[in-house]
Amino acid sequence: MLPRELEKRVRHILGGLESGKLQFNHAVNLLLDGIEQRTVESVMGMVPTPVYDALKSMTDGMPRTEDGWAKWQDVFIRCGAVYDPKVSAESLEQQFLNSERRTRRAVEALREYFATHES
Repeated sequence: MLPRELEKRVRHILGGLESGKLQFNHAVNLLLDGIEQRTVESVMGMVPTPVYDALKSMTDGMPRTEDGWAKWQDVFIRCGAVYDPKVSAESLEQQFLNSERRTRRAVEALREYFATHES
């Protein structure tokens, strides 16, 4: 079962996608933030088939080694914060580290989920 706030967030993201207020890839990226071992089952039970398929495809293409994760960069951060002169190098580095941790946590939870739910 999802914490109430996370369930609201997932429903809000999916509603934004359905209404056209959110682009598909952005919605998928936002959903990653709430996925971890204890929530993956519930989140995946809420998403429509195209989002499910996109999460599966994205997961398949993500790094599988420490070296791969060390080279991975979040393009959403890279494309925005890097060019904002008000964002310090230290703040940017912290954003990258936090994003890598969140994304890796979600990807690993999704990989386990797909391994047990698909033949």
